[in-house]
Amino acid sequence: MNEGRQEVVININASPEQIWAALTNPQQTRLFWHGALNHSTWRPGAPWTSESDEGELFLDGEIVEADRPQRMVHTMHFLQDPAAAAEPPSLVEINIDAVEGGTRLRLVNTNLGPAALENVTGAGGWEHILGALKVLVETGRPLESAVAM
Repeated sequence: MNEGRQEVVININASPEQIWAALTNPQQTRLFWHGALNHSTWRPGAPWTSESDEGELFLDGEIVEADRPQRMVHTMHFLQDPAAAAEPPSLVEINIDAVEGGTRLRLVNTNLGPAALENVTGAGGWEHILGALKVLVETGRPLESAVAM
């Protein structure tokens, strides 16, 4: 059983700086995060949102830690699913480490309530988002399935 935790590790043929840029630029997040624009100043204490082009909010949270380009920690709260919205925010930790031939990205999402866990694992979840990130930074082209909401 998951016990409210998801972990994904992926190797990407790109620099930590390229990955950080993709994670923090809304015009890039829309190309691998199901079309969502992720907005923040990416500084500790700052809010962040994940939203549609029309401003419809999907997720929100707060930046807990940001050490460009190695580490980011933020809370994440689902807004569109009433059951998940009633749960407390989860915590997302992203570590970006240079390794021979590229970068290893490790994402750990903890404190997921049952409804949030279902949202995280549905539609391919973090594996799909990070796989689409890998394709984008390695090829410069998005996966079609990662852009559509």
